[in-house]
Amino acid sequence: MSELCTNLDDIRAAARRIAPHAHRTPVLRCTALDSILDAKLSFKCENFQKVGAFKFRGACNAVMSLQNAELKRGVATHSSGNHAAALALAAKLAGSTAHIVMPSNASPIKKAAVAGYGATITFCEPTLLTSLGDLTFPILQERCAGIVTVAEESIVEAMRLVWERMKIIIEPSSAVPIAALLEMRGQIPGQHVGVILSGGNVDLDGLPWR
Repeated sequence: MSELCTNLDDIRAAARRIAPHAHRTPVLRCTALDSILDAKLSFKCENFQKVGAFKFRGACNAVMSLQNAELKRGVATHSSGNHAAALALAAKLAGSTAHIVMPSNASPIKKAAVAGYGATITFCEPTLLTSLGDLTFPILQERCAGIVTVAEESIVEAMRLVWERMKIIIEPSSAVPIAALLEMRGQIPGQHVGVILSGGNVDLDGLPWR
């Protein structure tokens, strides 16, 4: 069975386990965005991670925690994109096989990425949305100070702003925290804010501002 990260020691062990495989992504600053939001922003750029998303960290840890007998059986998941690619690559690096169920309407670029990492893909109807799990929800209950929602228009604005001002590519879900800061800009003057840019896999033929 894979080892689960439930405390700080587990997290440190996971970091050691994936260190030979995962990129150590940079933290970037942007004076233009600092000026727009009147705050000091630090961006942890997981859009530069392998497979273009932070999800490689968790998938890699899970696969690299398996015993040889388990690796021989292969791994499986259901995902529309980033986790599918992450598991496929982690399995490939471990000498295992990956079997991925993907909704038929998944992004073509993400389908191609999963196939490119050698996974076997089975397509399904787009009916299987993710919900909070038994492990993640208690952590949120204990640690999360608050949750905000943002408008779709703000997400598009934030995504374009990062592309234009930081000169890096992020996907719409990665733009959500910047969208929140844009909508809350009156509440953060002078604060130092850390932002995780979670992924950079974008279908360039379907940009939201085209």
